[in-house]
Order: sequence, then structure tokens, then C-alpha cells
Amino acid sequence: MLCVAAAGLLLAAGCRGHPKPPARVAVGAVRVTAAGPRSAQLRACLRRYHGDLRLSAGTRVVERRGPLGASLTIAVSHSPLLYGCDFVRRRTAPCGGAVGVWRRNQLNDPRLDILCADRRGHLGAAWVVPLPGARSIAVLEADRIDVYPVAGRLPVRIWTRDGVDLARSSADFDVSQLARGGRELARKSLRTFVAG
Repeated sequence: MLCVAAAGLLLAAGCRGHPKPPARVAVGAVRVTAAGPRSAQLRACLRRYHGDLRLSAGTRVVERRGPLGASLTIAVSHSPLLYGCDFVRRRTAPCGGAVGVWRRNQLNDPRLDILCADRRGHLGAAWVVPLPGARSIAVLEADRIDVYPVAGRLPVRIWTRDGVDLARSSADFDVSQLARGGRELARKSLRTFVAG
């Protein structure tokens, strides 16, 4: 299903005056868990928040892995706060993170993080709130399209390398929201800034 969605994005993006997208598509992996067994990354994320974040029976944890990095998004029941930890691929210690206010399916801002870096340079990570009916979020990079499945009724943590501007503490994302079957619901350039 996700490959069909990605193929739909390729067709949609190339037909409406947009530049022809790259032919390569990378679909990320996602897993939604409760507060049960804890991975090394989840334990490291909990330590990052020094006891401010406590898991309970109603906690939702969305774990994502993509070509640029991995992330955890954590929503604790009866709390308006949304917690995130960002990881460079194959690392268990978070390189960055974010806390946002999440109420009635609204997020105060995308909570950009540009602290993570790999051998090729800095990476940007931010949340996107899925539209009703969205099944995946696609981000256009110079050499490929990265597809992030929607899961857990939570914002989707997306990544970019091409859009990071360290001098301005910002990152730009070219984002499409896709429905089932790859139909494009919306496309926009998302300009994000580090909070504070």
C-alpha cells in the first residue's frame, strides 16, 4: 500500500507544473507501542527528560526509522505535552529532541530540531500534523522522496538534509500529504525555525 502511495505521489508531482521528482522513493518504517517493553532508544529518551516524562497505561509511543534518522514521538494520557527524541541512524543516544503542546489535534509549532548530524552534515527534524484522511507524509529531497506512514493518531516526525539552514536556525521541507492509494491531499513548502 505504501509503495502505491509513493507511486501516486510521483505521478501527481510530475503532472501539475511541479519539477519532475526524483525516481527514488524511500518508505520509512513505523511502529506504535504502548508503555510496555522499552527499547534502548526509549530508555535513553526517558533519561533525556530527567523524570518529567513518565509512561503510564495510556501512553502512546510512535517509533520511526527512515533514511536520514529515527525518532520517537510520545504522548502521555491526560497531558497536553508531546515529547520527541531524534536519533542519527543506528545510535541509541538521542542527538536532539522536542517538546510541544498537543491539544485537540493541534500542535503549537513543528518543533524543529537541527542538532543532529551525520558524516554528510546537519539534519533537520520537525513534526507535521496529518490532515484527516492522510495515510502518509512525503518529503521531497534532492535525490529521492521520503515517505512517512501516519500512525498512532499523532503528528509525524519528518526529516530533511537539503532544507537545513544553520545560519538562520531554520529548515525548509517540501511536504505532501497523501490519502489511501497515493492521492495527494495537500502539498506545501513548510518553513520551520528553532523555537526559543
